[in-house]
Amino acid sequence: RTAGRRDREWPDPYLGLARIYAYDRFNLEELQKALGELGKRGYTMGRREKAMLADGFRMRGIELHEQAKRASEVKDEITWLDRAGNHLRQAIDLYNEIASYADVQKNRGEAVRRLVAIERRMDALHGDGEYEIDDLEGDIDDLLGVVEKELRRRIPPVS
Repeated sequence: RTAGRRDREWPDPYLGLARIYAYDRFNLEELQKALGELGKRGYTMGRREKAMLADGFRMRGIELHEQAKRASEVKDEITWLDRAGNHLRQAIDLYNEIASYADVQKNRGEAVRRLVAIERRMDALHGDGEYEIDDLEGDIDDLLGVVEKELRRRIPPVS
């Protein structure tokens, strides 16, 4: 940060901080601040930065989902599940923007699976169908298509 304060146009220190907050010392709020500083310096977020942000939302969604599993009160569980679902949806939206980048398909798949589990639990808790998983069916179909394509690439056809 000191380096970034010395030169108000130099984005590199904040690129480094973003990576640290995304992967080494996970902190979604600090990651978002670092990415915001990049924007202030005229740096346009590319696939790498979107992947870091998506990974951050996915990891926070997972943390919140795990917190919901430990909740002793149903209302607390619903609150944690709702927050987890929101974070996972944000991750999925970002992953959709950079579908062919690095481990995006694997990470997106994990986010979708986790979100489906959350939606099912919300359905069970509410019992009124308020939280439908129908709109996730397309995501699951997309994920299965990616897996099938990858399997075909890795396993040669039998002659």
